Amino acid sequence: MVRKNTKMWRCHDDRRGWSKIIWVALRAPKQERFMNKLLPYLKGGVMLGVGAVFKFYSGTDEKRCPKWIQKHHLEFVYRICQDPKKQLKRCFWILATLPKLYFEERKIKNTKSKEHAILSAHRS
Repeated sequence: MVRKNTKMWRCHDDRRGWSKIIWVALRAPKQERFMNKLLPYLKGGVMLGVGAVFKFYSGTDEKRCPKWIQKHHLEFVYRICQDPKKQLKRCFWILATLPKLYFEERKIKNTKSKEHAILSAHRS
């Protein structure tokens, strides 16, 4: 069950506790923003950003590309050709924000590595 809190959506069931697997299908960039905001509130488990996967497998709305395109991992090209205005806007947004996200994550990882090294040194 997903409940609305004053500031955040929480994935909690009073009988079972926190969800172990959370499927997020809001489309980019909404699902990434949602997952980023939800992460500090999770008590474990995993979040999966699945985009249009539910639409593909439920048979609603979204057409899959031909098998040969899937086999060569070029579905993104097919989707760009199907709806260039929407997909190119999305691609531009991803390419524009990717470097910033990369360096932010790298900074976080380096900080955690340094903290881990300091803690390990103190234990020795």
